[in-house]
Amino acid sequence: SSEEISTMLNVILKSDAVLTEGMISLEPKSSTVFFPLHMQQELLNPKDPHEKRDKTKIPPSGLKSSDRKIPHIPQETWDKTKILLSGLKMTVVFQKGGAFVQTESVVQYANKEHFEIFQSKQRHRDGTRVPLLDTRRGINIAGVGIDNAHQPITDPSKRAMIEEAIGKLLISVEYVSKKPGKEGRRLYKKKACQKDKEEGSQGNGRRIIWSASDPAQFSFLHNEQKETVFSFFEKEHGITLKYPHMPIFHLPKISRFGGAWFPIELGFQAFAKSKGNNEEMVNNILKYHDVHAGKRYIDEVGAKLEHLSITGGDGARFEDRLKKWRITIESGAVEETAKILKAPRIKFKNNVARANNGSFNLNGVTFSRPAKLTSFVVVNFTNNKNSCYKFVKTVMKISRSHGIDIPSTTMDISRNDRYLDLVTVHYNGGDAVGDALEAVRDAIQKAKRFYFYDSRHVYRDKHIFFQTYCYSEQQDQFACIVLPPINEGGPLGLLLDYRSYSSGRQYFSHLIETRDGKHRARLMVKIKCTNTLIDPLDFRFHDVDGEDPPTGRHQACRPDGTWEDVSFVGFRYLCPEANNLEVIEGDIQSKQFLHRAEDWEIDFPSIVFAYKPDDGKALYNNVKVMSNYFGGIQSQCAVRTKFERQGNKDQYASNIASKINAKLSTIGDKAVSWTSECGEGRGGEDKLPWVGELPTMVVGVGMVHGMGYSSKSVV
Repeated sequence: SSEEISTMLNVILKSDAVLTEGMISLEPKSSTVFFPLHMQQELLNPKDPHEKRDKTKIPPSGLKSSDRKIPHIPQETWDKTKILLSGLKMTVVFQKGGAFVQTESVVQYANKEHFEIFQSKQRHRDGTRVPLLDTRRGINIAGVGIDNAHQPITDPSKRAMIEEAIGKLLISVEYVSKKPGKEGRRLYKKKACQKDKEEGSQGNGRRIIWSASDPAQFSFLHNEQKETVFSFFEKEHGITLKYPHMPIFHLPKISRFGGAWFPIELGFQAFAKSKGNNEEMVNNILKYHDVHAGKRYIDEVGAKLEHLSITGGDGARFEDRLKKWRITIESGAVEETAKILKAPRIKFKNNVARANNGSFNLNGVTFSRPAKLTSFVVVNFTNNKNSCYKFVKTVMKISRSHGIDIPSTTMDISRNDRYLDLVTVHYNGGDAVGDALEAVRDAIQKAKRFYFYDSRHVYRDKHIFFQTYCYSEQQDQFACIVLPPINEGGPLGLLLDYRSYSSGRQYFSHLIETRDGKHRARLMVKIKCTNTLIDPLDFRFHDVDGEDPPTGRHQACRPDGTWEDVSFVGFRYLCPEANNLEVIEGDIQSKQFLHRAEDWEIDFPSIVFAYKPDDGKALYNNVKVMSNYFGGIQSQCAVRTKFERQGNKDQYASNIASKINAKLSTIGDKAVSWTSECGEGRGGEDKLPWVGELPTMVVGVGMVHGMGYSSKSVV
């Protein structure tokens, strides 16, 4: 049975407890454990398999714990940049032979840099390490594939992926200077790519620049000559870069003069603990658990269970040893008297719900505290586009009818097949389970072009911007709008909500230059019939429900939180430091963003809709795992066969809308679909709180009820 298998697997982990010496937990109750650097290097070092080893060392995953030594690592595995390690989370062993062990299996990846691990004749077979710009098997930068290393990278989504990947690595730089008088090896080890903070530098505030040879992107004065990184290495070190159009990156504190910029082709991945898991790592982790659930291990556990049931280290039976701790194992059922509680009343915002045959009719109700859904993406794993789009349209329409706050532009996407095409990936491969994470990633990157870059001018035509939340490096949350690039290929900008913060930095959105000089400014909205400018975060385009086709109008938010209709005139740039100067677009000679989107973590999308062909658990599980790899993004699965057979699809969509409302609940809005009460208690109404409002333990209980008034219920 599954229970027996679970017990056996627990004993497997317990049998490995002696091997946990040297493992480090990041916090007292952390489920993340990693191996110290020296141990990682020792594990990965391919020494003679017959050499005697310390038996307390932990073997890589897939090896029997009884081996207690590290065998030779085959050469064919050397060119993998990651290696899988496994271990345990926690071990507690009581005295006097009591075998009480609490453990959790942990799988961890360690990066490896071949130069440091495989020395001399044991180096990588092609004589290199793991370069950031890797052209050995295809072309990729830090694992992100590119088409051509001889042409600049201009795709904004590709740039974002590369910068994210490089940000997760430690980098070593090595090159040999050939210039007379400067000959010799240069090595800068294990540095994190960080922003250039040098005042006056063309790269100030950036950590990646997308060309080593373009002076318009980055240049500097050296010996009174204007140089690019490409020309500098050629003149100063006699090194002609092979890929001058590839990016450069900034490493801090490499000398007493500060940091420096290096071409991507001179960088190598440094040996360190991995900061993230990609799809390949996830698959290897799953394979690891499959191996440990194999029959061979179950047979070994069976022998251990038999040993525990016969005698222990002190000659006593396992049950006898438990009795020393006043622990007994009951073989029969325990009878208890239960009390039937009064059924709670479920209250929505506008009425009380009535249960009918165990279910609630949600037709026409408004959720008690609705959530906000600013954006969505869709992954269609079925072969029926029309069914998928009908599901999305129905769920979005019903969600808004229940009060969920959905901006008009997001609703427009759900009504228009052409717009849905821009935020949807239709999977047509042969392994949906294995490709689920990649499909979700592709859908998110595809949708960013629509939401962030306004590729169809949907936001621009309505004089609004995509609004969401963002987080600083200190995890401060800001409401924000995403500003499309000023120039094609340029960075995204952010306009932040400044009102909850005392610092003035958040107020300004742009640095503008006019004929009067440079000014820090905030983008504002000019409307008719008033001289007061409206903050873009308090300005929206609101469609009118019930009209077909939908129409809408601009609205501004009043101080009390209600909205009033207004007429849009244009955008203005307000400069408080210049006597509240208002600047129109035509008077601006140049402008730049003061808050780049690349410096912030942007909350996007609100939710991922996954439309599945059937009720299979494997695809469902992989879609849910997705949240762990894309910043905690929520997901909502639906099954095509279930949706299509619904007689009342609106009721089906209402049930899904209730789940969406719970998933999108935040600390700020505390969204709930309903509230409840179950009559008078000691403090008045004895309300039932939602899980998360109070410390809560959820217990699942299965019950079998007998027939008749005096019968017993078995739990």
